[in-house]
Amino acid sequence: MDVTVLWCQCLAREISRELATNPLKEVPGFTGADITTLSSCVVSASCLSVLWVVAGLATRQFEATDSYGEAVQRVLLTSAAAGPAWLLVESVLRVPASYDTSLAHYSSSLLDLAATMALVRVVR
Repeated sequence: MDVTVLWCQCLAREISRELATNPLKEVPGFTGADITTLSSCVVSASCLSVLWVVAGLATRQFEATDSYGEAVQRVLLTSAAAGPAWLLVESVLRVPASYDTSLAHYSSSLLDLAATMALVRVVR
């Protein structure tokens, strides 16, 4: 379930970035630029998923817990481990979402990741 949510998170982030930064298309349809953007989103989501699983195994996130507080703590630890590495890989690969290199963008991405995954963990 985590990987599905992570992919949705990456796709939503890319769609919102696309809508906020690019003008509307004059001619509707799927173009080569759209394929490039979608490919970058796939790379980003794949990278985040792998890093999340590795960090989650280290933080024991995937083990059952009786306390919501402990579950959220594990999510935050996993986010703190996987998030910065994910954004670093995005910057190195120059995927579209990483074109904005401001501190606000990075902070927002990390907070969005932690909040989304914490909500999923509590609701589950």
